[in-house]
Amino acid sequence: MTIAFTPAQLRDMWNEERFLERFAKLSAIGATPSGGVHRPFGSAAEERARTYVVELLEQEIGLSVEVDAVANIWATHPGTDPQLPVITLGSHHDSVPDGGRFDGALGVLVAAEVVQSLREAGYANRHSLQVVSFTAEEPNEFDLSTLGSRTVAGRLDASRLQRARARRAPAVCRAHGGRRRPVAVATRAQIGRRDRRLFGTAH
Repeated sequence: MTIAFTPAQLRDMWNEERFLERFAKLSAIGATPSGGVHRPFGSAAEERARTYVVELLEQEIGLSVEVDAVANIWATHPGTDPQLPVITLGSHHDSVPDGGRFDGALGVLVAAEVVQSLREAGYANRHSLQVVSFTAEEPNEFDLSTLGSRTVAGRLDASRLQRARARRAPAVCRAHGGRRRPVAVATRAQIGRRDRRLFGTAH
């Protein structure tokens, strides 16, 4: 049976209090006196934000979480038809130096709330729903901004990663729980266009 929601029902499904509480928690990680955040890739604050996002998706929402070869975070709510391409929502959890609270974090937490709200409503989605938080989306000291999203899109190949390996390896290694992964494996994070129905983000 397909469940259809009216705009009013969708508004009622959205748990504003829960969303704002999570946004406040993530905003507190790397918070600056000016009201922004400082979570550049590889920093202690970025690693704490990564841990928070994984625990939120896995423990609070109950999604199946995987970390790919370049440390992107993927959390999946299966659909009823596994043959259909996936619908992906999300953004990134790192920030530019002294960046804004909403940049990246908003997209990740909106995606999480959307998927959780649909799960709680008993919506039988045909396409699998996926929340993503990309690695190193913003400019950083490793000179590899949009690392996660470019690798997924096939725009960052192994040779480019190899040239920056010495600078990026420690941070990505920590993101994998201390496990080192060879650069050649990084290209496995690439996703074909036919594997995705759409990608959406709030930014």
